[in-house]
Amino acid sequence: AIDCGNGIYTFYGLSVTNTGTIQGKAGIRCVGNTVDTVTNSGTIIGTDGTAINLGNGADTLTLQTGSQITGTVSGGGGADALILDGLGTVNFNVAAFEKLTKTGLGTWSLTTNFTVTNVAQADVSVDEGVLAVNNTLTVTNGLQANPSGTLAGTGTVAGNVLNRGTVAPGNSIGVLNIAGNYTQTAAGTLAVEAKG
Repeated sequence: AIDCGNGIYTFYGLSVTNTGTIQGKAGIRCVGNTVDTVTNSGTIIGTDGTAINLGNGADTLTLQTGSQITGTVSGGGGADALILDGLGTVNFNVAAFEKLTKTGLGTWSLTTNFTVTNVAQADVSVDEGVLAVNNTLTVTNGLQANPSGTLAGTGTVAGNVLNRGTVAPGNSIGVLNIAGNYTQTAAGTLAVEAKG
């Protein structure tokens, strides 16, 4: 574990892969206009409420299976990407990301409100596995379920949804709300379960 004020604090471009524990007032805090890359399958704890703040710049945070986060996660300024790889739960506050991508097998569940804003194409893409929206996911430029991806959950997608993969409302049986336009392509599947 690293615990000395802030877990990791840098003015320079950061590239870190964490499989253990990073803990501090802020778990990871990046300052300045740099490109930062964090890949995590371990534990990051911010004892003062900030687990990760990537600062300004085009940053990428990849949360893999096993990720445990205590505190707020912020992409900071710039064009920032959050990648959810494998399985887990986003049960912490998330802010200032312009792109969200689900990759890898397994389900990531979003249980907190999450806003993704961008100026290009889809804000959110479900490329592999399942993205279960169980609160409100707000997307400026839409969500796209791709051929190997499934959108599920019982929350609300506030924005447009393009289905090129699978949309399976609920967590098993349930209702997924879409507050926007829904486009079902010829390649997409709408998987609806009926109560017996």
